[in-house]
Amino acid sequence: MRILLAGDLHANLAAGRETVCRAVDARADVIVQLGDFGFWPGRDHGFLAGMDSLLRDSGMQMWWLDGNHEDHPALLQRGADGFGNLVHLPRGHTWTWEGVTWAAVGGAVSVDAVLRVPGVDWFPQESAVPGMSGHADVVVAHDAPLVGTLAGLDVPIDVQARQTGWARADIAASRQHMREMGRLCRELSPAVWFHGHHHVRHTGSFGQTRIEGLAADGKPGSMLLVDAAGMTIDESPL
Repeated sequence: MRILLAGDLHANLAAGRETVCRAVDARADVIVQLGDFGFWPGRDHGFLAGMDSLLRDSGMQMWWLDGNHEDHPALLQRGADGFGNLVHLPRGHTWTWEGVTWAAVGGAVSVDAVLRVPGVDWFPQESAVPGMSGHADVVVAHDAPLVGTLAGLDVPIDVQARQTGWARADIAASRQHMREMGRLCRELSPAVWFHGHHHVRHTGSFGQTRIEGLAADGKPGSMLLVDAAGMTIDESPL
């Protein structure tokens, strides 16, 4: 089996088109998108309809996680039906490919929440952590477990807040969510944990788990072709 993993799309139809084209060229069986997909019904400038059309024309499906930047109340209201070739993976959902157990862990904290409007483009459901137990061989998540410097992302809160205008409390909440991801990683003990959210391509480790973070918006490092065991087939499928 060939699975194209894709980082954040943010309702970017051009990036979505590039992702589908690369999946087709790479002979992928399915696309798994790692959150901040762009679920904003009625406010997405045709992204959902455009993606469904692209996928239908290519004979492809995209399985996607909800990230922090989605309309969570609308997603909960809509449920699992009506997405066409777009398949939402609820938080805590598990499935098996070729005898390998996969688990979906959506959600994260918006470090830019201070710049957003509650109930309009920010929702408290963004950071809910699913209750999970047992073992998963492969985890696809939006956020990363806290792993040291995380390619330089884990900088002191005051420095990051000063550089971005983000609130210290939101950055602290983000770090706490990453610690929760670390707890979940220890519980599930996967061989590999794939994630988006941080918008940079990096590889690390958390105990015995390999951590693979992807970039965003169709940019270099935002896609990875893997097999059912989560082993890399192609770093940048063409």
